[in-house]
Amino acid sequence: MSFPEAATNAAVKVTAKLSAKYNITNLGAARKRLGIEIRHNGAWVRLGQKGYITAILRRFGMEHTHSVSTPMDPNVKFYLADDWGEKALDDITDYQAIVGSLMYAALATGPDIS
Repeated sequence: MSFPEAATNAAVKVTAKLSAKYNITNLGAARKRLGIEIRHNGAWVRLGQKGYITAILRRFGMEHTHSVSTPMDPNVKFYLADDWGEKALDDITDYQAIVGSLMYAALATGPDIS
C-alpha cells in the first residue's frame, strides 16, 4: 500500500470514529485555510499565498505596483521623507496594517519567504 492510500485509509477511519460520536459534515479536501491555498493530487501537496498577497495589495490600493528583486542591494541609501519635500504620515495605522499583514504572510504561513 502506498503512502497516499495509507493516509486516505487512516483519514476514513478517523472520520468514521468521529461521526459515530459527533454530528459531522464532510466538506471534502481542504482548498484554503488561514489564507493559504492548498492544492494536492494524492502524491503531492502545494501551498500557495498568491490569493492572500493579492488581497493585501487590493486592500491597500497597491495592486498596480511593480515588484522588485530581493534581497535588495545592501548599498541602497534610504532618506527621510522630509529630505525629499514629502510630508510625514499623520496616521501610521495603514502602514502598521500593511507591515503586519506581510509579517503574517512571511512568518506564520510561509517561513521560506521571511
